[in-house]
Formats: sequence, C-alpha cells, structure tokens
Amino acid sequence: YEYSAEITDEYTLAGSYRGIPVSIAIGDNQASVFSTLTDEEKLLLNVGTGSLVSVISDKMAEGKDIECRPYFEHKYLIVGAALCGGRAYMILKNFFAAVLASAQKEAAANVYEWMEDLLKGRTEGQTSRLRVDTRFAGTRSEPSLRGSITGIGGDNFTPAELTYSVLEGMILELHELYTRMGVTRRGIVGSGNGIRRNETLIRLAEEHFRGRLYLPVHLEEA
Repeated sequence: YEYSAEITDEYTLAGSYRGIPVSIAIGDNQASVFSTLTDEEKLLLNVGTGSLVSVISDKMAEGKDIECRPYFEHKYLIVGAALCGGRAYMILKNFFAAVLASAQKEAAANVYEWMEDLLKGRTEGQTSRLRVDTRFAGTRSEPSLRGSITGIGGDNFTPAELTYSVLEGMILELHELYTRMGVTRRGIVGSGNGIRRNETLIRLAEEHFRGRLYLPVHLEEA
C-alpha cells in the first residue's frame, strides 16, 4: 500500500480505495459548517457538550479565545469555542437529580423533563435576575477559571430561575465570543441537539443575537 502526504488549499483527490475516490481531508469544524451554514451572512451556533459560534469571513480576525481557521475558496472560519455548552445544563441537571434523589422524588428519573416544566411555569419579566457564568471548565486561555452565580436575592433563587439563568449564561458566553470577532452577521443557524431540543435556548439566542434562528432540516449536521 502506497500513500503520500499533501497539504493543499484546493479540493484535490489523493487517490482511490477500492474504486472510491479519496480526497484531501478538511477539519471536522469546517465540514460541519459547510454542511449547515449555506448563507454566509448568518452565524452558526452549535451546542453539544461544548459549544461554538462560527462565522465565515473574507478576512482574518484576532481576539481572546478566538481562532481563525482555513476555509473553502480562500476564506476563513472564525470560531469562538466555549468548553461548557450543553455540559453546563447537564451539570445543573445532575445537581437537581441529587437533590430530588435525596428527597426520594420520582422526578429524579426524568430530570430534563422536570426542568422543562420549570421553564414553562416560570414567570416572565423577572426584574431581579440571576446571572450565571457557565465557564465551569474554564476557557482555553484561562483553564483554571470557574463559573459563578451572582445577583442572588430572596425573590429569585428558585429552581426555575436558576434553570433559565444557566441557559442564558450559555448564550451570553457565546455572544461575548462573537463580539470579539469584530464582524456583524444577520440571522442565526442553530445546530446540535443541545439547541435543537431546547425551545428556551433558541428564544434566548434570538434575543441576545438579535435575529431569527433557523434549524437545519437534516439531523446529525454537527
């Protein structure tokens, strides 16, 4: 078996395997963006265990915790990555599960559903809001950094408000990364089960990024 190593910025066939063409590889981030973000005027939010905000640009960009990666047609993929995306919501779920289990509540078996019910029953227009920093695993530049909960008052330290504020913290971290890119995009594409399955997260993304969020028709797009 013979092979050769090649780096190229063009689409190139490296050879074939059992009659199947094999091309020079691209990164998994580039592949997921290519399959999802068909309108380059929009930004892409991906929420899985971690989360990413990605934009396609003709120019390079620099910023704290911002990466500029090669993309197709001599363009660039500007990416901001949060180490805790859906994992932040899972950490809260595990906390609630431990509390419910200690109280021997049946809801401990279906905590995510219970949390959804909390969000549906939450009173809108809460003025004294919790603020949750969801950087529970730090950042790439500051791995020792940890999250926090601030603004706790006698009227807002409730399971419903905590659940909502964790989701908002996840979006605010991505929005902060987006502002460091120095670009402006109109409209949002969302991918990953962390955002696809959470209507409140979609609504928060639309609120803070100021645009309508679209979900791809096809699944496993990330």
